[in-house]
Amino acid sequence: MHNVIGIILLFLVGSAQADVISTISDWDGSSSVAPFGEAETATYGQTFSLSTTANMNSFTFYLNDALDPEVIDFQAYVFSWDDSLNKIAGSSLFASSAMSTTNNGGADGFEEFAINTGGITLSAGQYVAFFTASNLFDGDSGTGKMGFTNADAYTGGNLVYMNNGSDFAALSSSSWSEWADESDLAFTVTTTAVPIPAAVWLMFSALAVLGWRGRNSAASTAGVEDTEKPAAA
Repeated sequence: MHNVIGIILLFLVGSAQADVISTISDWDGSSSVAPFGEAETATYGQTFSLSTTANMNSFTFYLNDALDPEVIDFQAYVFSWDDSLNKIAGSSLFASSAMSTTNNGGADGFEEFAINTGGITLSAGQYVAFFTASNLFDGDSGTGKMGFTNADAYTGGNLVYMNNGSDFAALSSSSWSEWADESDLAFTVTTTAVPIPAAVWLMFSALAVLGWRGRNSAASTAGVEDTEKPAAA
């Protein structure tokens, strides 16, 4: 019984552990790809792959805006990725509200943007997380750069981008460009395994109890001596 319970507890612990995809350890803290923002390359993203269904909790990119008074206005998205056509597929799986850089016109260096995606459930497959300024053009050309590593640090995806201006629809109708040498953004994606439904755990528990009772019953029967006298010939 204790062994079975131990196995169930191991499954429970495993389902709660976070899985982190990251290139931060390969980033030197200063390398960047640019420009990003209004009137320049409006969209930068990172593709990534999942081998099993998981809940996506967050992703993180790094921005450093240019030394000018205008900030970068942008939104964060997650979509399925069509690797054969190099573009997003289907409807958005996550969309943020408008955000802006706040790092003192670039004087304060790279700013971390950790996007809470709320634990959206993603099936095994390929996805893209991206920042875009396309829906927020206001006539003020706020631009900057994004943290970047050319070490091919992550083999499950790479840096993608599009010079789509204010045309958000182009992200799904046209192919994106890939950065040379399969480089990556400085990024982190955090997921957790999808919890096993309560009904399944109840079934496991019931089977464990039945198995324990069966073994105890067999052990009790084996320990009873046959005291019946043999019949007379």
